[in-house]
Amino acid sequence: MKRTRRITSLLLAMLFCFLCMSGCKKESTLVTCPFTEITWDNTLEEIKASSGELIETKDSLYDGKSYLFSKEYKGQDGTVYYIFDDTEKLVSMAWGCTPDSSEQLSELYDELHSEITKEYGKSDYNPQGSNSVWYTDGGNIILFTIDTESYKALQLNYVHPDVAEKE
Repeated sequence: MKRTRRITSLLLAMLFCFLCMSGCKKESTLVTCPFTEITWDNTLEEIKASSGELIETKDSLYDGKSYLFSKEYKGQDGTVYYIFDDTEKLVSMAWGCTPDSSEQLSELYDELHSEITKEYGKSDYNPQGSNSVWYTDGGNIILFTIDTESYKALQLNYVHPDVAEKE
């Protein structure tokens, strides 16, 4: 009987400690996009009102729509993508551009990579040096380039944690 009480007391103490510690968990902060003032809570109507002329609408990977707008960022003309799911929730924001040269592409990649690393730490995935992914509790950040003789492109993508792959 005494042994049962001790085990029960020990289990209750462990449960109490676990519950106390779980209440201290730090809230994750959603990743914020540096290339737009739009936040994850904005509606499509708010985005359209503040983003200028809509260039194109496409189907999205999340069974919703993607809305494309012209956007200059870091001295480069480009396109910002606001990507919605089937419930009309904003789940991804991306900015892409096509620099004129491999040198411009590399410099832009290095600048963005450095800024993201400063804020979120070392990237979790960097297979070839010009493609990186940061997996965070607040969403994923994907930075990648394409550099061929005839085509050069960079895209910076922020993905909401509700749809982000964990690794």
